[in-house]
Amino acid sequence: DGGISGGKKRDRLLSNVDLFPTLLELVGEPIADNVEGLSFADYLANEEAAPKRDAVFSVFQGKDIRSVRTDRYKLIRNFQPRRLVPVPVDMMRSPAGREKCPVVQLFDLEKDPLECNDVVDDPAYADIRKDLSDRLWSSMESVDDPSLKGPLPSPYYEEAISEYRNR
Repeated sequence: DGGISGGKKRDRLLSNVDLFPTLLELVGEPIADNVEGLSFADYLANEEAAPKRDAVFSVFQGKDIRSVRTDRYKLIRNFQPRRLVPVPVDMMRSPAGREKCPVVQLFDLEKDPLECNDVVDDPAYADIRKDLSDRLWSSMESVDDPSLKGPLPSPYYEEAISEYRNR
């Protein structure tokens, strides 16, 4: 069983890229230098294991959204327009009542775990916003994120323009 038993909860920041190196370690295989991610096998056996990450980064490619999350904060950067439905949803209200999604959102997860109160414009969070934005930009640069080069064409755009390109 490798020192792992079920029914335990660990509160650590992990990324999807951490799963593969974790599986390799659990089955006793070496982790190649070019494998992305960090093994969290030690978290499974030891709840006192030190955290390896202080932030995780997310990509929602279909909506062109990037985010960075720490234990306490989450910053979201929206690269394409989209609409938010006010919560709680008023079923009697028309879709025209939707609000434009902000370009940048910031949530204090300790005070607001459901992410209902965007504090991006609150001066008390200015340093947090700058720090998380800098970290997100650096992460995007490190993976040569295509959003840094301009808007990403959607699959609908590609389908719509294909006839023009093939004429």
